[in-house]
Amino acid sequence: MSASDQAPPRYNLIDLFAGVGGLTRGFQDDSAFGDCTFEPRLMVDIDPEARSVANQNFPDVRYLVRDVHSLSGAELRQRAGMGPKEILHVLVGGPPCQGFSWLGKRALADERNVCILDFLRLVKELRPLVALIENVPLVITVPSSHLRADTNRQCS
Repeated sequence: MSASDQAPPRYNLIDLFAGVGGLTRGFQDDSAFGDCTFEPRLMVDIDPEARSVANQNFPDVRYLVRDVHSLSGAELRQRAGMGPKEILHVLVGGPPCQGFSWLGKRALADERNVCILDFLRLVKELRPLVALIENVPLVITVPSSHLRADTNRQCS
């Protein structure tokens, strides 16, 4: 079998704050990445209506309707059907950005702002080879006092 006859490499992907799956779709676009394929193993979002749309676009991808704040890396691996030693190649996520956006209210006290910390916590727990966080440019201007861990909030 020649190199050109081999199947392209497949890379595992988990999408947090997935919504209807825009980031997942971008990674599934064959033309974007050449000779490799990204295999979405799990999408997670708190919005059940988003799942109904995502299930139409990604019928073979597991979709968990849960608050990301309540999840551990181990549970995400289990829900994605991945063993503890299986490599997670890519973790993507688009935490809520309304509190940072010029188009939004730029409400620095918005409790959803700390969802970024949950994404970073899960990067640490899951140790993916690549982590991509989608957010707005103003997030880097937020004082650290507005990004405190709060155990009594939800990340939507």
